[in-house]
Amino acid sequence: MVLIDLLQKITTPITCKSARSTIGNATGFFFRFNDNLFLITNRHVFVNEEKKYYPDIISIRLNKSDSDLTQSIEVDYKLYKEDSTEPLWIEINKNIDLVGLKIADPKGCVLAALTSENLADPNNLHLGLGEQVLVIGYPRGFYDTLHNLPIVRSACVASVYGLPFQKNPFFLVDSNLHPGTSGSPVITVPKTIYQNSDGGLTIGGKPTFNFLGINSGSFGDLQLNSIWYSNLIIDLLKKVEQKLPLPVKESTSDTDKKN
Repeated sequence: MVLIDLLQKITTPITCKSARSTIGNATGFFFRFNDNLFLITNRHVFVNEEKKYYPDIISIRLNKSDSDLTQSIEVDYKLYKEDSTEPLWIEINKNIDLVGLKIADPKGCVLAALTSENLADPNNLHLGLGEQVLVIGYPRGFYDTLHNLPIVRSACVASVYGLPFQKNPFFLVDSNLHPGTSGSPVITVPKTIYQNSDGGLTIGGKPTFNFLGINSGSFGDLQLNSIWYSNLIIDLLKKVEQKLPLPVKESTSDTDKKN
């Protein structure tokens, strides 16, 4: 029996639709906060005013079983209230490329979610320049569609981790990431020993990881990508809970996927 890494269950491919026509693809991941489940991705995945990009529905794909990964189902979520332009998702502000959508736990599906315990503390974690990190997502919508599992890309830290890059709350990684990995979670390589910012070591009994941030986009052809610091999620989700007391209900397609 093949054991599937927990980290391969925290993400989902996102298909963005307008009037039921597909207009974009991206990555989302699940985050549980105060017993509520959220789908997190980039703001530009849900709306981009400059490009006149306005999806009204997103579809995600979830596995139905841990034992048979060939069984998955598509789940749809509306992005706006019925007959309204008021969004169901929440942002911190238009300058921070993050959004959260509060959702109900999809019935009959299996998934994993990050929590606040996974958040990296930039003040207590040392990541050296050039250190390898992992990006989990769906480049150009490419992934293992048979088993509904994402692709893991490697990247290396390209700016000083813990400092805002040019006054923005993100750091840079060097990697050839493609469209479709917008919204991908970026994590440290799972290991048992981490170096603290004070030069000390943190040792764990089993491999652990730190959730560093969310991939947002590249800077031209430089192969440099901005990674919004993961601790921004707490500010985002507190805002979600204040404005969206009820979870968004999902709808599912009539047919299961088995490739």
